[in-house]
Amino acid sequence: MYRQGFKTAKEATLALTELKAELLKGNYNKVDYKDLSVEDLFEMFIEYQTNKVTMSTLLNTKNVRNKICKYIGSVKLTQLNSYIYRRDFLSIVEKDLAQGTLKAYDSKMNAAINFAVKNEMIDRNRIKGESFETSNRKKIYTTEEVETIFKVAEKYPHLRAPILFLMHTGVRVGEMLSIKWRDIDFDKNLIDINCTYTKFGESKPKSKYSVRKIPMSKKLMLELKKYKAHRKATLLQKGMIASVSKEKFEPQYVFVATNGTTTLNYDHIKRFFKKVQQAGVKEATPHVFRHTFASRLISEGIDIATVASLLGDTIDTVQKTYVHAIENKKEEAINKLDKIMFYH
Repeated sequence: MYRQGFKTAKEATLALTELKAELLKGNYNKVDYKDLSVEDLFEMFIEYQTNKVTMSTLLNTKNVRNKICKYIGSVKLTQLNSYIYRRDFLSIVEKDLAQGTLKAYDSKMNAAINFAVKNEMIDRNRIKGESFETSNRKKIYTTEEVETIFKVAEKYPHLRAPILFLMHTGVRVGEMLSIKWRDIDFDKNLIDINCTYTKFGESKPKSKYSVRKIPMSKKLMLELKKYKAHRKATLLQKGMIASVSKEKFEPQYVFVATNGTTTLNYDHIKRFFKKVQQAGVKEATPHVFRHTFASRLISEGIDIATVASLLGDTIDTVQKTYVHAIENKKEEAINKLDKIMFYH
């Protein structure tokens, strides 16, 4: 089906080819936006993001583009509003998508639309705030669920240390996978988070806030020392004597797969959490440890700035993401007024 406004498919194809040529040159001001479709917009948005974001972010944008354009790709930007967006996209896909996934699609769609507004392709974002209601309450693990997770890990001993690492640091999975032994300072009790690991290999951290040093809990430090000794023993048993020297060992990734040499990756973690879900922990994902970590700290009275620093996020992001935990803390604070105020 060719774009509206053209008499033949040949005309539409030619116009689209010319449009893409201008987009690739970055000549946005030469494009006639009145016939610009949602699919055309994503072409521009993806071209703009190339070399500005990580490969995984770019791939995510392309995946979202494919999903959205399947339904509303041919709709003109000048005609897109909240009614059409909901009728022709949200109301159809929300039946089959998890709320978090739907929210991610909506966020990416709004980012593309805002890009169009910023570059004066359209006058304003007509779908912002008109999509769907979503809960701010994040899934966090209960004590019983954590026990189940570690019970499952008993069958996969090489995963106990990385799971404990996620639980005691609140780091992102990619950050955990990128940790090398040289990043762990046992003398100063610090872990240096300086990059992330994606499906395409090592990459820059998510943002400037992601580069940080975080302290280790006593339990995590003991676990990592034990894990380090085990790793060296495994290498020696395999006859890899040179690998345990400081200059060879320190640059190695900390967490490895069951064979003791292959670097742990997303697929290993994903398969493990599938087993956890089968064991009865619904919605179990490694990222839930991050939510649990943050929520527990907030509930214990740790200030938002400190939590944000540990997570590698902005204060604003933490306030928005963990609003439920913060609201509970506010209520607790008010309930203590009778005890701490000396007037009546």
